[in-house]
Amino acid sequence: MEKLGLAILLFYLGAIFGSFVNVIIYRLPRGISLSKPRSHCPHCGHQLAVADNLPLFSFLALGRRCRYCLHAITWRYFIVEAVAGAILLYAYQRYGVSVAGGIFAALNWLMLAIVFIDLEHQIIPNRLLLLGAGLVALLEALTGFADYRAALFGAFLCGGILYLSALVGNWLFKQASLGGGDIKLAGLVGLWLGAPLGSVGLFISFGLASLVGLILIATRRLQFKGHLPYAPFLITGAWMAQVGGDSLIHWYLSLVR
Repeated sequence: MEKLGLAILLFYLGAIFGSFVNVIIYRLPRGISLSKPRSHCPHCGHQLAVADNLPLFSFLALGRRCRYCLHAITWRYFIVEAVAGAILLYAYQRYGVSVAGGIFAALNWLMLAIVFIDLEHQIIPNRLLLLGAGLVALLEALTGFADYRAALFGAFLCGGILYLSALVGNWLFKQASLGGGDIKLAGLVGLWLGAPLGSVGLFISFGLASLVGLILIATRRLQFKGHLPYAPFLITGAWMAQVGGDSLIHWYLSLVR
């Protein structure tokens, strides 16, 4: 019971941080201060009371509508808070209560913000990429997960792979297939995970993006030369590689030996 209580507490604490991630997702691309004004409905502008702004609970209690104007609230708020809670649980499982665990959680919350900013605005803010690189450097220094030369090699390898992929895509489709932000994000993933796991994350992202793209084209929700935000696939691939990438590498090596 104590473990369950701790898990619930950590999950909800993560969801509280997820509320701030939602603030970043909404305000940063619009050039709005992250601290002022206070939380308000983006449709009617009414300032939210504490009861309107409780992570997860308020969304459900209000029936996914603003209390004041009854405008529908996007599911993104609930999803981000729930995923942020899961991130803190995973960080605790991996690092316990520690500075490294806090930095690890912050890095993944930042990645979560990038996912939804790219989905909604098709941009990846440079300031988030720079902050992510700083968090990776701090995490490396605290955990010794990889030396800096290996981390830099991972950054150049993953960024280089995506850059070459962009060149091939530009040649095939006669238009820009990947943005500069995607390439820089791939470099950040390589810096974070290192070359082996970063490469696994990239190839998972290629598979996911291809699968989703084909489904959207088949259902006529996307044109053949339409644009599909890539950061969500890249970060999902990085998360999957982080959790199970070592097992995938060992399995592949067992096949080729």
